[in-house]
Amino acid sequence: MNPVNIKEITEVTGREIEGYLKMKLYTEITLIKEKLVLFEKKYGCPFAQFEKAINDAPQEDFEKWDDYMEWKAFHKKYYHLKKRTA
Repeated sequence: MNPVNIKEITEVTGREIEGYLKMKLYTEITLIKEKLVLFEKKYGCPFAQFEKAINDAPQEDFEKWDDYMEWKAFHKKYYHLKKRTA
């Protein structure tokens, strides 16, 4: 393997790094929000209402339970990331 010579040094400022990290954070928030919207459309209600229905159901529906667990994880992650943007 031949060594690589770097002839140009790239300088990155703190502001550029901060901008990159914010962009990455907003991208992740957007992707998670899309997942949340898909669940809301699928079940025709927001997460809190679905969660109540799952907990109050007399019989467990495994497909809904699996969706609930995934939806809950996205819901928690979304609000955790949103706090970082404040």
